[in-house]
Amino acid sequence: MSSLPRHAEADLQSEAEQKTAEEVFFLRMLKPFTRYLPDAEQLRKAGPRIVVAVGAASSDEIAKRSTLALAEQLETSAQVFPGHHGGPVDEPEAFATAVRQALTGD
Repeated sequence: MSSLPRHAEADLQSEAEQKTAEEVFFLRMLKPFTRYLPDAEQLRKAGPRIVVAVGAASSDEIAKRSTLALAEQLETSAQVFPGHHGGPVDEPEAFATAVRQALTGD
């Protein structure tokens, strides 16, 4: 039995889970993500229209920079949606409205 108070044990477990999640992100996800280069020519030829979007609150972070680079490669402009790159979670109603407007032109 641990001599730590219950909340301290929960904090340690939470820290361990956070560390594991960060390791997975940095070691397994970020490297391939930052090295992926889409075939812009094939995307431009694709049948459906591609809407490239960036979060209004995304300052100069990698999600915004890579989105703007993709829009430039596709010879289009990036639509600005509410929130940052987690806009659907942070501002779901405003985000849904922006998606509808971007897709329908309303």
